[in-house]
Amino acid sequence: MERYKDNIKARWTGRYDASIAMVGDVTAKKILDIGCAFGWFEKIIKDGKCELITGMDINRYQLIRGARSVSEAYFIQAGVPELPFKAKQFDIVVMWETLEHLPRKEIIPALKSIRHVLNRCGRFYFSTPKFDLRSTLTDPAWYFGHRHYTGKALKRLLEQGGFRLVRIRSGGAFFEVFNMILFYPFKWLASLEVPGKAFIERKRRKEYSRRRGWSTYFVEARID
Repeated sequence: MERYKDNIKARWTGRYDASIAMVGDVTAKKILDIGCAFGWFEKIIKDGKCELITGMDINRYQLIRGARSVSEAYFIQAGVPELPFKAKQFDIVVMWETLEHLPRKEIIPALKSIRHVLNRCGRFYFSTPKFDLRSTLTDPAWYFGHRHYTGKALKRLLEQGGFRLVRIRSGGAFFEVFNMILFYPFKWLASLEVPGKAFIERKRRKEYSRRRGWSTYFVEARID
C-alpha cells in the first residue's frame, strides 16, 4: 500500500478547489489566511492572481513547510483572537476549517479582530463542518469536541462579531465522509494513504463541484 505523503500535491482535495472557487477573483488583493497549515491556499499567488498573501498559523512546523512550498507568500506565527496587523490592512481574510477548533469563548473576539483588519469593502471567507446527522455522527472527532454548525448558528455568530452573511454554500457528501472515516486510522496508526485514494479523490471533487452537500459549509461575509 502507498505510504502517507504530507505535501500540497498529495493532500490536495476537492474541498480545497471549492474553497478557492468560493473566493473567486483575487486579482490585486491583499489576503490573510488564518490557520494556513502547510500553505495550500497560498499557492494562488503562484498564478499571479493576488498582490500579497500572508499565511498565519500557531504551528511553527507547518509554517516552515508552507514557506518551503510557496516562497512567494509571507508566513507568520500567530493566532486568534488577537491579530498582529494594522486596521483595514487586508481586502480578504480566509479561515478554512479553523472555526470549529477555536475555544467557544474566543470565537466572537476572533471575529471582531478579523473585522478590524479588513478594509470596509473587504470580504471574509471560511469553511467549517456542517451539522447534518449523516456527517456529524460519522465524524470520529465530533465525539471529542469537533464542532459542526447549522446555517442559523453561523449567521448568529457572524452578527455578534460585526459581520453580515452574504452567502453560504454546502459541499461534500458520501465520499467526503467515507474518506474521513478511513483517513484517521490509516494516517495515524499505519502512516498509509487510504485505499483507493485516487478514486475517492475523483469522487470528492465531483461532490464539491456540485456546490451542495451535507458535509461542509463555505461562507462569505462582509462588514455590517
